[in-house]
Amino acid sequence: MKVTINKISGNVSGGFVCLTNQNDIKYVDNFSTGYIKDLPTAPFKNVQGIAGNTQNGPLIYSDKSVAYLDDFSKPKWLTISKEAPFTIQGIAGDNAHGAIVYNGRTVAYLNNYSSPEWVTISKEAPFDIKGIAGNNANGPVIYNGDQVAYLNNYDAPEWTVIQNNCPYSIQGMAGDNSNGCLVFNKIQFSYLQNYANPTWYDKQSTPNNITSIAGNIQTGAIALLSNNDVYIMDNYNNNNWVKLDLFVPNS
Repeated sequence: MKVTINKISGNVSGGFVCLTNQNDIKYVDNFSTGYIKDLPTAPFKNVQGIAGNTQNGPLIYSDKSVAYLDDFSKPKWLTISKEAPFTIQGIAGDNAHGAIVYNGRTVAYLNNYSSPEWVTISKEAPFDIKGIAGNNANGPVIYNGDQVAYLNNYDAPEWTVIQNNCPYSIQGMAGDNSNGCLVFNKIQFSYLQNYANPTWYDKQSTPNNITSIAGNIQTGAIALLSNNDVYIMDNYNNNNWVKLDLFVPNS
């Protein structure tokens, strides 16, 4: 694999979209072939983050601007006409439901690309946000250190802090509020499946430090490692990481 990947987003059932160190957006939609496929040049000179999946396409941000691509057969980047209400520090969501962004303790969402209106959640997060996951169908889930909190009702927004803290300081998160979240710190990987009765499940460590994670509780996890390898765990009961053989066609 001659592509250096910085961040990934997606799921085991469909593959992942990714941001490279060359500011390129690429995707892998078939783990059997392992082809890393190109997308058109991003509309931003400095893409700072990525969300989305291969089912509905990626969404990216830079500063206050968000762009999305939702058709791989006729790929074209579309920049949201209205900027976010603040400088974006992180993004979550998917093109089926829209984007969620944050800065500090403030979270805003947008769920209609054709008539874009950013809505800032009236209740601030209970702590400074270090990372975010989730979607607009079920709300965001956030973390700072070993703390996790979620919000699953935009109409009557209330943040709920998970009372059972993660066993370590979280460096990254994936998942959604319909089934829980996945987290990591270096080679450690865990998931939380039940917010009402929160128990953290520690799974097999990865061969090298994780730098970015994707996936969900239903279908498993995708882990980007510090040596640029990508591994998947598609069965939590089997508890086994499998390295993907990825390559750029005709390279």
